[in-house]
Amino acid sequence: MVAIFGPSGSGKTTLLNLLSGLDIPSSGRVLLRGKPIVRGQDCALVFQHYNLIEGASVFRNVALACSIQGMNRMNAVVKEALREVGLSGFERRNVDTLSGGEKQRVAIARAIVTEPSFLCADEPTGALDQEHAEAIMKLLKRISRKRLVIFVSHHADFVSRYADQVVEVKSGRVLCKGTWMKKRAPMREAKRKRGHGWCSFFLKRNLSRHWLKNTACLISGTIGFLSLMLTLGFYGGHIPALEREGKRLLHYQSAYLSEKERVEIPSSPLTLVREARPKYLTALDLTEGIYGLSFETDLSYFFPSSLPYEFLGKTQEPIRFTPIADLTLREGNAELLLEGTLPKDNTMDEALVNREFATMFPGTVVGKKIHVEAKSQIQRLDATETVFLSFDFTIAGVVEEFRFLNSPRLYYSYLGLWNHLADYELSAFGRIGHLRYTVTDFLEDCPNDSPYLKYRYLVFSHDFGETEKLLAKSGEWEGTSYSLESEAYSLRESFRSIAEAFGSSLALVSAISLAGLLAILMMMAYSNFTEKKKEAAVLLSLGASSGDLTAIFAWESCVVSLLAMIAALVFTLPLVRFGNSYLSVNFGIQGIIDHPWAIGAMPPLGFIALCLVASGAFGFASGALPILCSKRIPLAEELRDE
Repeated sequence: MVAIFGPSGSGKTTLLNLLSGLDIPSSGRVLLRGKPIVRGQDCALVFQHYNLIEGASVFRNVALACSIQGMNRMNAVVKEALREVGLSGFERRNVDTLSGGEKQRVAIARAIVTEPSFLCADEPTGALDQEHAEAIMKLLKRISRKRLVIFVSHHADFVSRYADQVVEVKSGRVLCKGTWMKKRAPMREAKRKRGHGWCSFFLKRNLSRHWLKNTACLISGTIGFLSLMLTLGFYGGHIPALEREGKRLLHYQSAYLSEKERVEIPSSPLTLVREARPKYLTALDLTEGIYGLSFETDLSYFFPSSLPYEFLGKTQEPIRFTPIADLTLREGNAELLLEGTLPKDNTMDEALVNREFATMFPGTVVGKKIHVEAKSQIQRLDATETVFLSFDFTIAGVVEEFRFLNSPRLYYSYLGLWNHLADYELSAFGRIGHLRYTVTDFLEDCPNDSPYLKYRYLVFSHDFGETEKLLAKSGEWEGTSYSLESEAYSLRESFRSIAEAFGSSLALVSAISLAGLLAILMMMAYSNFTEKKKEAAVLLSLGASSGDLTAIFAWESCVVSLLAMIAALVFTLPLVRFGNSYLSVNFGIQGIIDHPWAIGAMPPLGFIALCLVASGAFGFASGALPILCSKRIPLAEELRDE
């Protein structure tokens, strides 16, 4: 057993790499029995950090060397190699589950399984503790009875006790070789159990002495963890709230389907857009798989969506007039009725208004009448006729809708308007046979690209549960000429964008708060540590370990962090309730901030336990980091320094 010994940087590893064939000499040759060395056959390597195949079994790692060399009877030789290194029965174990000493034994078994002429081991105990290092050196010593073992070490004790021959290297030169060293009996270390109870005394004392700094950290930590709790609650609650609140609109079940085609103008950079209503069969194909849809003619040419009106004897500013398929709300959202009653029939005699409209006027608006007029001209061949519509709506009820960006609105029956236009005779266009020619007859005769059709279909979803499928279809038509427009969906997406931006801001605030807390805890721990360096040196001289000192100062940060998390958990519930109440009153959004523990369906006690564990780890890490990053205490110098 030959040791290559010398100080760091002397060239020990370079010499070993040349002997093993890993490095090629700049001049000269390295020969074994007159021939170049073949790794795996002549020489095998044992590394400081094992270099095993992660995730593979012990057997696979050892057998890999056999497979590369094309050896037969792998099962037998692998088991024999494992028996030789003391790992019989470990064949099926994953190497990731092994200890460092066991991993090094696997590496040695992999080296000897091919029966090489010699082994090269570079600091084979460098990654192991004393106990495992001794075991590995004894194993290599036993292997050296059968074959040459060359190991690199700067550990003089190992070299003196295990090497049969020493090659000393310094500054790239061999100083001596063939030196036989006298064996010495290994020294036995007295085993004793070290106590840690004394650390609690210093922890309690530091907490009381540093109460001002700890209070500042506690307040900072409470703010940081509270911001994190509220951010988690917002992220967990705003999406379900959006999905729920976004459906609380009477026009949620309506959309507009159109076709838009871009037309290039020759010799011009301009591009025109040609609009048309899709063919009926095309509309059916586009919405295949969605049930309860009807494709209606858009009547907004004759009854626009924004009109002035007369109310309470005065002409009022224009509001939104929105058609819905069923004014009786049997098809959905009947629970939105806030005041009054629902209409019993789909006529133009009654209407519903939203809360935004009702709050514009003092007292109740239920039972009062709204007068509205609309005038439009249509032309067919050389004939032109004016269509004049006049309605007196009785407000049957008021509905409470999703209030985000919602405007005053009156809802009327699409069927009622259609029936009214079906009875509206166009006298200027003459008669067809013995039948009257009405506005609806005129619309049915219009081509799909007629402006009287507004270039689109008015799509109604008569099944509330299928509406979301319809709105989701618009995403599938990107890149095509077809588009689906829904005012309710646009409002929801606008709210989603704002909520996501707000959530990102909250996350940034939380990150800054936690980073500030981490910095404060680290500075507090380091400040306390520097104040007590002399005391720490005394403790070390008495036998304390650096881990004990780290625990004293880190546990102080840990306690402060735990108390901050507990305070944050106490204040979270009332803040969530206050935030939801404020948003509900001012924006009409219910439950936008969820309880943080509702995320991931975790029970409250489990979430609280997780928070406490996380905050404890956070505090301990922040307290321990500056201690671990600082230089080791120069014991003798600190004890001399006054």
